[in-house]
Amino acid sequence: MIEKVTSHLDSQLKLIKKILPGLYQCQDPVVYHKLVELKAEQFGEMVIYHQIGVKGFNHSAQQQKLYVFNTDSTRSCNSSKTFVILPQHGLINLEQHNDQVAALDPNDLFQFPASCDLMWTADERSIYAQVSGEQCLYPSEAFGGNVRPEMCYEVNDRSFSLNESLYQESGELITSTNGTLVAERLRN
Repeated sequence: MIEKVTSHLDSQLKLIKKILPGLYQCQDPVVYHKLVELKAEQFGEMVIYHQIGVKGFNHSAQQQKLYVFNTDSTRSCNSSKTFVILPQHGLINLEQHNDQVAALDPNDLFQFPASCDLMWTADERSIYAQVSGEQCLYPSEAFGGNVRPEMCYEVNDRSFSLNESLYQESGELITSTNGTLVAERLRN
């Protein structure tokens, strides 16, 4: 039975690896998403770099994340840890700079707690990632306290969609996408 589950999870992980990378642009508001697989063995076997910007794909990034996928053969689901590359690192377009990727130390980046790991699923058309504030709570200097996120991604061959709301630990809304934002896939 474990082999069947692992085989299914491996198939989903291959689909995630195939569908997730790409260049995406949202029109309202204008936001650029670049998702690229990186070779960053100090983090793990499968790492996807997510660069988010408002001025284009090759300009300063508003946010940069690394999704480090669990590839353990005994895993019970597909999940990824998220690391944040803070602006003070001064990095951009990491896929073009292997030396900068190699120099990244996981201990120097903000890592969300394990309860905030993204849970990934897939069907024949799309991949999905989500995290729930019921399980996830993390400290945020930017928001001056603990944050509970509610977030869902859907990615397919046409688009990258995201719906995200951040709440204070008390439940008060901090910020939200106010519904689903859809970024059109420009290329793989």
